[in-house]
Amino acid sequence: MISNPEEIPKFNIRPNEHVGMLGMTQQGKSHFGREVLLTYFRRLIVIDTEEKGEFPVEKGFAQMDYKLITPDNKEFIAIISGFPKTKEGKSPAFRWNVPFPVNQEGIQKNEVLCALLLRYGNDMAVYYDEIGDFVNAHYIADNFNALMRKSAKRHINVIWSSQRMQNVNGNVANNTAHLFIFHIEPGDASALKKKGLGWVEDNLNQVPTRSFRALYHDPFGEVHIVKAPDVKFEPEKKV
Repeated sequence: MISNPEEIPKFNIRPNEHVGMLGMTQQGKSHFGREVLLTYFRRLIVIDTEEKGEFPVEKGFAQMDYKLITPDNKEFIAIISGFPKTKEGKSPAFRWNVPFPVNQEGIQKNEVLCALLLRYGNDMAVYYDEIGDFVNAHYIADNFNALMRKSAKRHINVIWSSQRMQNVNGNVANNTAHLFIFHIEPGDASALKKKGLGWVEDNLNQVPTRSFRALYHDPFGEVHIVKAPDVKFEPEKKV
């Protein structure tokens, strides 16, 4: 059941919750990611398979060289660990765009990154612009799989996007708490129904092609229609 379209839902991503965005190309996934994630996460690494990517410098992202993603780079390890602290006691903010190649080399580089995040990362997020470049329905590398399952211990959020559900590994989908569905093929909607996500097929007509709108099923069982930049995530209040 679609909630009141006049009400803009409030979202809260806990440190142990991952976010997924599914939709065909040019349906608003990257726009949603830029407008929402850019303002929500202070400490964010964007894994992109293009040199400039969807999160360029003019959008507020600094470029990051491959040499930083090595186990012996102490500066990289210190920053993702949360040091040095600011005068206010906060971990240093960063938004890095990492252009990985689309081949086995990219998967291997991602495995190194995931190993570093699992060992040193803290209070941060990692965004995969097209997760199908690193996993598929039948395969996910060991460290990436561990990051999806164990990142809660280090307060690391994983955010991913994909054009087709067939490119999303089951372990990734099962560990994703917040799923946003943009316009997709009817066949993908039917596949999601078989996985217990019948609300997608029932409401797919609410997100026509290139509407930049998405369906979101909240933890209370309501289906919302959301669109960036109207949606704003609210950081969890610390007691």
